[in-house]
Amino acid sequence: MARGALVVCTFLVFCISFGTADVLRQQAKKTMVKQEALCDMTAAEGICLFGGKKIIVPDATPKASVARYDFNDAWSLDTSGSQNHMSTSVPSRPGRGSSNMAASFNGDFWAEVPASDSLSEVDAGDFTASFWVFLDMSVGSFDPDAPTCPMLAKGAGEEKQTSGVFSIEYEASTGTVIASRGFGGSKVEVKSTGRLLAQQWTYIALTSEKDAGGYTLSIYINGVFDGAAAVNQGYSAPNEPTNLYLAAVPWQGECVLPLLLDDVHVYSRALSTFELRAESFPALGATNPDFVLVACDDDAPCAYSKAKPLCQEFGDGDYELCTSRQIDTGAYQFARMMGWLTWSSKVWALDVAPVDLTPRVALCCRE
Repeated sequence: MARGALVVCTFLVFCISFGTADVLRQQAKKTMVKQEALCDMTAAEGICLFGGKKIIVPDATPKASVARYDFNDAWSLDTSGSQNHMSTSVPSRPGRGSSNMAASFNGDFWAEVPASDSLSEVDAGDFTASFWVFLDMSVGSFDPDAPTCPMLAKGAGEEKQTSGVFSIEYEASTGTVIASRGFGGSKVEVKSTGRLLAQQWTYIALTSEKDAGGYTLSIYINGVFDGAAAVNQGYSAPNEPTNLYLAAVPWQGECVLPLLLDDVHVYSRALSTFELRAESFPALGATNPDFVLVACDDDAPCAYSKAKPLCQEFGDGDYELCTSRQIDTGAYQFARMMGWLTWSSKVWALDVAPVDLTPRVALCCRE
């Protein structure tokens, strides 16, 4: 089938059984259907209806997009034009906005995108992987004994992750995001400062970009830079093609993580900060993503004497410890949406003289 060809497909109903990880692996294999078998008709060009009043053509896509899933169709199709369709369709539930759908997972199964030449472009160098996630669980339910569960990963079938594979995982014990990529046989990780909030849509992006010293692996939460790891070594692509997995992976045991995924995008380049912010809107509403930074979070609070100089180190000296007015008019809510605070967090304010010297969270506001 020619790239960009129009595909008109019939309706498919499939059933998936739930059970142990081994049973699910076998079930996933049995339910894989070749995309050609789903199509009744193909067309190399657009289709004109009613004398050209309606024209059916492929979706517009950004540069270097190799996979895009919005889950608004019955097939979980790739709308990037690269034809990286999922092996099976995914159950759907209402997504972001009143007219959108999202992929629904409960930890008992995963969605698989078979390896392809276009997906291999991601293995070869720079890339971006982004998506929206909604944790379908009780608010504030962090289990210290819970495993770390994948949300989006790329790996080689049943085998463990190898060089060149990336993974974006949810650490249920802390609520944070752990992103990783293999470099030269070793795995490099970066952990977010922010926590994912339950029952709220959160935008997550991972970029890998080559620079003079090697590679930089960066993670963004709601379009805000939230951590990076510098890799000062060469990169080697995996020895075999790798599949893309959503919500779980076949090489890990049972990991129950009920969630919704929407607008899953994969690019064979590192998106700019501007592009990531545009893609993540309206995660932070009308608030500028540069408005607030965190110098000391709940996991590592700091003394008032250290909070002010730490804030002044950000940017070009245009950040200062937030005032009480800034906290009340947006900074606190911003930090809550980023997962930097809990409802019990105490925050330093520049214009309030400290009485209780117990370490607190330090939020830095831009002048």
